[in-house]
Amino acid sequence: AWQLLISCAEQFFGQSSYRYDLVDVGRQVLSKLSTSYYDAVRSAFHNRDLAAFSSASAAFLGILDDLETLLASEYGFLLGPWVDGARALASNVQDRSLFELNARTQITMWGQGKFSNDSLAHEYANKEWSGLLGDYYRPRWAQWLSFLLDDLKGNSRYDDFVWSQLEVNFTLSWTHQQSSFPLQPVGSPVAISQKLYAKYHDQVS
Repeated sequence: AWQLLISCAEQFFGQSSYRYDLVDVGRQVLSKLSTSYYDAVRSAFHNRDLAAFSSASAAFLGILDDLETLLASEYGFLLGPWVDGARALASNVQDRSLFELNARTQITMWGQGKFSNDSLAHEYANKEWSGLLGDYYRPRWAQWLSFLLDDLKGNSRYDDFVWSQLEVNFTLSWTHQQSSFPLQPVGSPVAISQKLYAKYHDQVS
């Protein structure tokens, strides 16, 4: 489907619905491919295969970087308007901070600000948006991979509970940040899709 959408770019590029669908289908393709590398990471870790783990980790993070680039090319997949819209509803500085906190919390982790399985709704309304992927998910995944790598190298032992605490702390820190994100797309969705399809088509066809 992605290849077919790319092939008719000259005819339909002027239509916003086409550009959205082009990026959306590419998003689904790359997301599915990232899952296969995630499985490879887990398998390599459990098999104590450092070389395979390093290779799969690099490929996994590389797909996330490419996915961020693709999403950034279409307005409908930008985090910036979501955060900016929340800020715009506020009538004072205090509300501005609160509304941004709520907007960031809604798309990451709902909870009471402490680690508890009963108090957290994890990924309840998660999105695959440019900005969210690059500024939140990608660094979080990289931290998890680093945690696993330390175990493989004998530096420390991986512990699910400890990682869960680190993950919650990472998320709570991110939701309280007030950094800005692009409000307009960057790059051509067609050119980026062509490049990424050429890069990955052997793995997804």
